[in-house]
Amino acid sequence: IFVGNLPFKVTDADLAAIFKDYAVKSAHVIVNKFGRSKGFGFLEMATHADQVKVVEDVKDAIVEGRTLIVRAA
Repeated sequence: IFVGNLPFKVTDADLAAIFKDYAVKSAHVIVNKFGRSKGFGFLEMATHADQVKVVEDVKDAIVEGRTLIVRAA
C-alpha cells in the first residue's frame, strides 16, 4: 500500500504505529541519500483482505495536520 503526504519526521516504526489496528506485515518510509524522509512510504499487509480494508478505512486520515494519501500499490 502506498502512503503519501507523510510528515517528514515519520519513521518506519511510526508508520507501522499509525496503522496498528490493521495486520501490518512491514512498513517502510522512503528516504533520500541524506536519510531525510521523502514524505511517502509503503505498507505490506498480512492478507489481501487487510489491504482492501486499510485502503477503504483510512482514505482521509490526518497525521500531524497532513491528510494521508492511501492507495493500493
